[in-house]
Amino acid sequence: MINIVQANLNRSRNAHELLTQLTYDEKADLLILSEQYQDRTSTTWFSDKLGTAAIWVTNINKVPAESHGAGEGYVWVKSGKITFVSCYLTPNEPIKDFQTKLDNIEEMLQDTEEEIVIAGDFNAKALEWALEWGMAYMDPRGKKVMEMAARRGLVVLNTGQTTFRRPGQRETIPDISLVTENLVRRAQAWRVMDDYTGSDHLYINFRIQMSLEKERHKATKQEHKWNAAKMDKEKLTSTLIRGQDAVAEMAQEDTGRVVEITMQLKIRDEVDKDPWGLGYKIVTRKLGRLTSVGLRDAGKMENIVGTLFPTH
Repeated sequence: MINIVQANLNRSRNAHELLTQLTYDEKADLLILSEQYQDRTSTTWFSDKLGTAAIWVTNINKVPAESHGAGEGYVWVKSGKITFVSCYLTPNEPIKDFQTKLDNIEEMLQDTEEEIVIAGDFNAKALEWALEWGMAYMDPRGKKVMEMAARRGLVVLNTGQTTFRRPGQRETIPDISLVTENLVRRAQAWRVMDDYTGSDHLYINFRIQMSLEKERHKATKQEHKWNAAKMDKEKLTSTLIRGQDAVAEMAQEDTGRVVEITMQLKIRDEVDKDPWGLGYKIVTRKLGRLTSVGLRDAGKMENIVGTLFPTH
């Protein structure tokens, strides 16, 4: 069981100086941080490219950092079968820039094979939070965050408690904790802390059981969805026309799900340039799940891919 503290320091020097003592008092193994005052000099401190999000591994025995990476507004650390992600999305930039950062986070999550714990300050109001917790409305940012969470199979751990308080302002819940569906049963004791932190954000504490022996072989990887908003309609239409005969043949073999997969691919140009490159990898990764219809046969797979995505 690992003990996680999620904190937005709000660029406060006081919060920065108090963080070490709070970590000791809470016996935290890992901290997921937003708006840090400054980055610490430590081999187990990992920051994003903008200095707005960080992960601090304080117990390397429980949480060995096997690999890590970062982008603008997010940083991730892989430990065992879990990838931990910290993110911060500022409210002070246009929605277009917000969407770009969110897309980059989603692409990183899509490439992650492990279970996911992602937490941070999203600065967004979402419909599910509004309905359950009485918030007045859902803004466009909140909608985009929840759509991304749905595509990636993420579940919100928050229970409706306020995470931001400032005199003269409305209390809000910008700090959110999410996990993949297989981790929900392993997430325990989620709470908003009442400690003095030096920040106007209230910190969050929860625990994650790293592995459950009884469930290890039962858990299945969430089948994620594609981001339809990024689809190229012209490439989609061309791909469907070129592949319609093969799709019809496969439908007779009870592989109708291939149609859905094909309709979401916008990779014709990549396939034309390199038939065994990105396009082939995407198709084989998706079709690899359809083992019940016998698509493991190499010859059949090559014929399907070649027919759906011919080269010239």
